[in-house]
Amino acid sequence: MTRRKKESTKIFLPESAKPDKEATPQSLSAAIAALKPKTWKDYPRTKDKLAIIGFAPATRHLAPYDDLDYEIWGLNEEYKFDWLKRFDRWFQIHPKWDVMRSNNMNDRNHPHWLSNTSGDCLRCAGKGNWETKTKNKEGVEELFIHICPDCNGSGTYRPPEYRSSLPIYMQEHWDDIPNSIAYPLEESMALLPATLHQRDYFTSSAALMLSLAFLMGYKRVEFYGFEMGTTTEYHYQRSGFEYLVGLFSAQGMEIYVPLESTLLRGELYGFKNMKTGFRQNLEMRNAILDSQEKKAQKDVDIHTGKIQQLQSLATELQSEKMQSRVEDSMREYQVIIGRHNVVKGAQAEVRNLISLYDSYFLAGSEEGAITNGEKVQEFVNLEYKSG
Repeated sequence: MTRRKKESTKIFLPESAKPDKEATPQSLSAAIAALKPKTWKDYPRTKDKLAIIGFAPATRHLAPYDDLDYEIWGLNEEYKFDWLKRFDRWFQIHPKWDVMRSNNMNDRNHPHWLSNTSGDCLRCAGKGNWETKTKNKEGVEELFIHICPDCNGSGTYRPPEYRSSLPIYMQEHWDDIPNSIAYPLEESMALLPATLHQRDYFTSSAALMLSLAFLMGYKRVEFYGFEMGTTTEYHYQRSGFEYLVGLFSAQGMEIYVPLESTLLRGELYGFKNMKTGFRQNLEMRNAILDSQEKKAQKDVDIHTGKIQQLQSLATELQSEKMQSRVEDSMREYQVIIGRHNVVKGAQAEVRNLISLYDSYFLAGSEEGAITNGEKVQEFVNLEYKSG
């Protein structure tokens, strides 16, 4: 019987992954493992304390940059700004097509930074500078040449050295973005109570960062540079973030937000704040006036028909007595019309007060009054006209 020669298994590795010494099963396994994308578990926390920094100027400068007992987490394009004095991990949770676009207003070279590659500077289109023209006081046009700060006038963008070792948490790992780590979304979703598992209640980068911090076991987490207090996209993010603060605080995580922040701020309802109660009273008053207006309108309709009948009889009978009754009814009709107009005016004023109230308070801050300033002024100066 002829024995079949046993075939050997060949493993091909890139040069960078090949071991220096003669290959062994252990060294080959290690080399293969090195090729696999790292996960969030491969980057354990190095401190018990963590500060997460956002863009909002009200509190970002208060972060403990000088306290080395804290890890610092940044996000998006914050590395461009001097106020972020140091950082240990990075987050870019937006879709890849969005973060790799070349018209990013915070950093045109964000795609180069993410991919850790040199290339034509996207801010100056590889020219190293750009020109602007303006007229001086004499009306003479002057030419100004600006050296591009992103490439120092060379036309070539080069990512900073720290980028090579900086872990970046993203929607998934991409080979062309070194050190990109897939965010553990399923693990974060599992942190929600069982009744909320089907809800995607992670409404901001801050919420996702806080959830990962909880998964990684940080004892204390502080937030700086997050407000979520405007009526733009950030306002809807607030409730989800504040919910997670309560959820994780109840499970032992110490979470700090500076008093200068608008997060986790409100007024003591009933005891100190009756804004909502006042608005409800306005709505009740408006409902009562609606009922009164309907009754007043009914009276107007009844007397309109009555006058029409009396006028018809007075014309048919040519009776002075009947004509006198017509005149009496006309005077009574004017009173009824006046009462109806008073109720309608009261209705309009209550509705204007509700709109004025909402312009101030439904935006969630005193900034609402400024944002809606023109609308407020319109209500204040409103004139009632007849007809």
